[in-house]
Amino acid sequence: MELYTVQYVFEEIEEHEEHKDVLSTKVSKSAFDLILFKAKLKLKSIGFSAGDLLGMKNTFKMAKKIADEFDPDDFPFIALALKLNAPIWTNDKNLIVYGLKSGAYLAVDTKVVEKLIRGKSLEEIRN
Repeated sequence: MELYTVQYVFEEIEEHEEHKDVLSTKVSKSAFDLILFKAKLKLKSIGFSAGDLLGMKNTFKMAKKIADEFDPDDFPFIALALKLNAPIWTNDKNLIVYGLKSGAYLAVDTKVVEKLIRGKSLEEIRN
């Protein structure tokens, strides 16, 4: 399994202390820093070029429409999933249900990701 994220996600975590504070309430600061370091090694971060923006106008338009229904801040993550034709990993039940009903994308929660890690296929889980 390969995991992708938008390029600026780590910058956002580093820049916004409130995110760190919420996340670090679950683990110590040193554990949090280690987790963040390991995540940076495992996740493939993808940026969007000007060519992407021009060549994928419909994809970006669809991502914006979807994000506006739930959380406008999720736009880059939805756009990346659509660009890669990859599932969105989220615990936002509304985003998951909308994806299932619309067929525009597939969104999965952490429980599904755990099943994928254990070797179940996406097709098995989808059914």
